[in-house]
Amino acid sequence: MVWTFFKPFIQEKLGKRMHFHGNDMKSLHKFMDPDYLPANYGGNLPAINYCGKDWFPCILDHIDHIEKWNSYGYANAIP
Repeated sequence: MVWTFFKPFIQEKLGKRMHFHGNDMKSLHKFMDPDYLPANYGGNLPAINYCGKDWFPCILDHIDHIEKWNSYGYANAIP
């Protein structure tokens, strides 16, 4: 539904590069070999646990980099 709304604003070249697979893993496997995907996506690698307990330590290890990236963008006020 969201794609239908945004599709008219996307250039044709970019639109042809975007694919939405939903739960159709065979469709995904046409573009990515299962040897490079975790079991969550029908791949041959170990499943990924997406809970915060596993991700939070990784974020803490890279907090300086994350803060740097969060500083990019438009300025809130123009002097």
